[in-house]
Amino acid sequence: MPRHYVTTRDLIAAQRGRAPRLVFLAACEAGVSGIERDPNEFIGLPSAYIRLGAAGVVSSLWRIDDVAAAIFAAKFYSLWLQEGIEPPSALRQTQLWLASATADDLHGFVQDVGALATSDQDATALTPLLKFTEDLAPGSRPFEHPVFWGGYFYTGV
Repeated sequence: MPRHYVTTRDLIAAQRGRAPRLVFLAACEAGVSGIERDPNEFIGLPSAYIRLGAAGVVSSLWRIDDVAAAIFAAKFYSLWLQEGIEPPSALRQTQLWLASATADDLHGFVQDVGALATSDQDATALTPLLKFTEDLAPGSRPFEHPVFWGGYFYTGV
């Protein structure tokens, strides 16, 4: 049966070229590590990317709602790449923002991201997010609970 996942061993074996500055692991539970040979050595995707030379990794410890994850990633990248905020601070600011964002805040943000889309395909991909945020009760804070944003953490420098 063919494998449909990547192991840390695969990543280390495939290392080529320059290491990335930041890796954002959007998959659920991508930050969970296991113990391999030594109880003091935790092996997981974040540590594998650090070993490959990445300066930092953002990942999650538990399953994150897909809509919350998409908005979270977009806000994080907005703070990091557009505003120049270092990844650890951008992560914390994104967590605080998502926890306090109202339906109007979320809808406005998704519209702003759509305005930056560089292709029709990118803009079309945002349609479900726009619909979701349009259907929210005005003034509600749909992602206030830590289950939507508390699982993200930063590993690195």
